[in-house]
Amino acid sequence: MSTQQSQIQFLAHASFRITTPEGHVILIDPWYTNNPALPPGLTIPDKVDLILITHGHRDHLDSKMADIIRTKSPKVIANPMVRFYLQEQGVPEHVFEPLNAGGLYLL
Repeated sequence: MSTQQSQIQFLAHASFRITTPEGHVILIDPWYTNNPALPPGLTIPDKVDLILITHGHRDHLDSKMADIIRTKSPKVIANPMVRFYLQEQGVPEHVFEPLNAGGLYLL
């Protein structure tokens, strides 16, 4: 049994960063750009494995999300409206992991 634990870091507002014992980095509703509540020095991590986006409001979907996805190459789980918006911004369809209610995604 592993003694390592997942780390959950509250970034600001509704944004979280989770780091698993295996070193996977998961961002939930990341809002880094122009977030007045984000503590100084907190930046987008170099490595991002998975981004979870609950909805498309600007305080849950970073204004530079398409660039973040292109440079970090994570898998993304988001509702269809957010997916369609990001695809219009040039994010390729293959980065999205389709997930229905009750679905499961393994890192």
